[in-house]
Amino acid sequence: ALLAALCALMRGSRNETLASRAAGAVKNLSASATPAVQAALLAHPDYVGSIGAAATGRTGNVRSYATVALANLAECCHHPDKAHPRLLEVLVAAAAADPDDGGDTYAQRISGAYLAQASRPENVMPM
Repeated sequence: ALLAALCALMRGSRNETLASRAAGAVKNLSASATPAVQAALLAHPDYVGSIGAAATGRTGNVRSYATVALANLAECCHHPDKAHPRLLEVLVAAAAADPDDGGDTYAQRISGAYLAQASRPENVMPM
């Protein structure tokens, strides 16, 4: 329930401070090195999609935090994980998004996430 609330606030809050704090919490969760935590996060139906929506549709801190979370997810989510196809969809959408708000930093994070995915042999075919 907490993760669903954070995802909803990050995606849809009109209050930029609230959305930014939710995105920061989601980013911090995405950095967990514990496999059980990573698995639980990736099993949540809205987690990857919400991060993708925030990375492509928000501005400022929310977008920045979401791109960091995408980079973190790319390090731990690999084929044949159930969330892997969705992560690839989100990365494609993020790569096609207008980088005006994040500039080079945005592009570097997204390209870094692709590199993390492509560096694993099991991910090459699905990509």
